[in-house]
Amino acid sequence: MTARAHIMALRLPAFALLFAAAMLLWGGESSAQLQELSLDFAEQARKESVLGRVRPEFKAIGLETEYLPSFEEFPKAEFRFGWEDNIFRTEEDVKSDYFLAFLPNLSVRSNWENHQFEWESNAHFQRWNRFESEDFDDFDFRAKLRIDIDERSSSFVELRHGRFHEGRGAVDDEGGQKVTTFFDTSAEIGGDYGGGSIISSEGSVKIQRLNYGDNDLNHDDRDRDEYTLRMRTTYEDVPGSRFFIEPSINIQEFVDSFDDDDLNRDSVGGQLLAGLTIDYSGVTFLDFKGGYATRSFTDTEFSEVDGLTVSGEMTWNMTGLTTVTAGIHRNFEGTNLAGASQIVAIGGDLQIDHELLYSLIACCCRPAVRTNRMNSSRSCATIPIGKASSAFAIS
Repeated sequence: MTARAHIMALRLPAFALLFAAAMLLWGGESSAQLQELSLDFAEQARKESVLGRVRPEFKAIGLETEYLPSFEEFPKAEFRFGWEDNIFRTEEDVKSDYFLAFLPNLSVRSNWENHQFEWESNAHFQRWNRFESEDFDDFDFRAKLRIDIDERSSSFVELRHGRFHEGRGAVDDEGGQKVTTFFDTSAEIGGDYGGGSIISSEGSVKIQRLNYGDNDLNHDDRDRDEYTLRMRTTYEDVPGSRFFIEPSINIQEFVDSFDDDDLNRDSVGGQLLAGLTIDYSGVTFLDFKGGYATRSFTDTEFSEVDGLTVSGEMTWNMTGLTTVTAGIHRNFEGTNLAGASQIVAIGGDLQIDHELLYSLIACCCRPAVRTNRMNSSRSCATIPIGKASSAFAIS
């Protein structure tokens, strides 16, 4: 069966689920608010980490105004100052620089007895000391409506829109004079069932449009629509340990039927993941997942790609003031580089966070990624990056 036939066959159940969820939203009525667990044991270590712990003095305070009597506003902002030793992600002629960033945020949430509506806006403005070509102004908006069906189940609709930048060293980075920016717009609908019980499940359907802007290079070939169907079932018998299984389907359709190399990059992919999260007394948190992924392409020039995908992360609260986070991963990523369809990215990172002052946190990170292009003879690259930064929070 061709990839086009796969796309048509898999799109039917995706839109069937979308229609069923929409009907559930239309006809669902609730008399009780969805209950939340007072303590999430499987996330306790992360909540107690230097970056994750709650700081009441710097937590955004809900403000009520006469203009929105049924809503609360939560404004906050963060300043960051940092340094990177390889900002262009090159193996030779490495450049380093300092940066200053400002991250404002505004959330508006309903205070209804049942259901919830939330609107959130974020921005990330960053300026470099020497290399102005790497400056960026990111922003995004999010609106989410949750409908409580009963005490154990709910459904939701979420809309997102934002402009982001693509970091140097990304899969499709071709070394333009300026960073590549793109718009990401999506709509997602889904629901969950079994909150607070041993077995719970959640699923969603997501439609996404990615629109890349041109700098000194043409990125029109990368514009595409993606359709994702996801379902996760979680089992938690012992507090602090969770096991989940998650199948998903992803369909990619490019706006241009053929790219500049006269290739059709439309594809359909599937993935089956199983994972385990373990919390040790709020001190160490382990998160591991692995599975099998496959992707087939409409164009016969590209062979089918499949293999194992693995990722793991450990959070260790070494002391009350220091947290160490380490992670590894092996996964597939799509690419539009000439002669390649996918890459296998194998990497890891190590990050140390230390609380210098109650409102000032220092972070040091050392990630490294090794890439291998599929359906291509191009060589691999291993690029280590050093980062150091500090964050100051205000609200």
